[in-house]
Amino acid sequence: MARRSPRVIDTKQRILDAALSLFSQRGYHGVTVDEIAAHAKVTKGAVYYYFTDTADIARDLARQIWDRVEAEARQGLVREQDTSTNLKRGFDALLNGLQHLPEARFLLRDCRTIAALNSPGDEARAGSVALVRAMLESGMARGEIVQIGRAS
Repeated sequence: MARRSPRVIDTKQRILDAALSLFSQRGYHGVTVDEIAAHAKVTKGAVYYYFTDTADIARDLARQIWDRVEAEARQGLVREQDTSTNLKRGFDALLNGLQHLPEARFLLRDCRTIAALNSPGDEARAGSVALVRAMLESGMARGEIVQIGRAS
């Protein structure tokens, strides 16, 4: 990854922050690139320098938010704990993170229901499912939980 000056990183993050604020207030379809640029106090050209359109901005935001929520959920896991306790801790952290995340409305409503925005969510869900599957398989191997059915 190429090094970017702090000003460049700041500009991109200001655009993302402005977009998230507007998306959270009005929904994805209620926001234009012009409004994002004005809210971020940058030119429309600056927005297009970093992003191709509002969907590109929204996907970047969704990826950031899912990464943050997933990191919080993983922090709840304790290697020395049994599988059931870790599953509960991970799910509690995930749900608590979403409940107290102002951006959750944008993430859960728009990013889940608009196909063009859903790819970061699909990637995050696939990673989360793989983690839960690995935890369950490990728990079964240690005899902490039993398999009750087999997926077809």
